[in-house]
Amino acid sequence: MDEQRIQTVADVVSFLSSTIDAPMVLHGSKDELYSWVEETLVRFRYLFQNKKGKSFILRYVEQFIGVFLSVNYTLG
Repeated sequence: MDEQRIQTVADVVSFLSSTIDAPMVLHGSKDELYSWVEETLVRFRYLFQNKKGKSFILRYVEQFIGVFLSVNYTLG
């Protein structure tokens, strides 16, 4: 999946409705994860979104981070 093609909150809503809680996997270090989160929040202009838009963006980020955190913290 080309994650960079998702550019608007409407794209995020569409993505979230089509994934049916299918986890996505991020690979890399914790620093790379933080960098991805920062780039994602900037790309969606998170600070300028209303409450509803922010909630969709956070759910989108959680789709990726949840898997990353569960894999890294269960391995030690």
